[in-house]
Amino acid sequence: MIQQRILNRLGSSTLRLHIQSKYINTTTPLLLIQKWRKQRGLPLNPNATGVLTDAPDYTFLDGRLTPYGVRQKK
Repeated sequence: MIQQRILNRLGSSTLRLHIQSKYINTTTPLLLIQKWRKQRGLPLNPNATGVLTDAPDYTFLDGRLTPYGVRQKK
């Protein structure tokens, strides 16, 4: 009720977006995404494994072995 009165006086779409975004809840979409990933056999955290985290950061041109990264020692 108070929000509507403020919007009627100011008429600003920016203010309207700001007031409405205050009530958006992001927990439910996050749970739905995790449920979707689990149903398809995907990891819940897509950044936990994969080519970018498991592969070395660089290679030496002369064939030397690259040292392990922090999370690659496991």
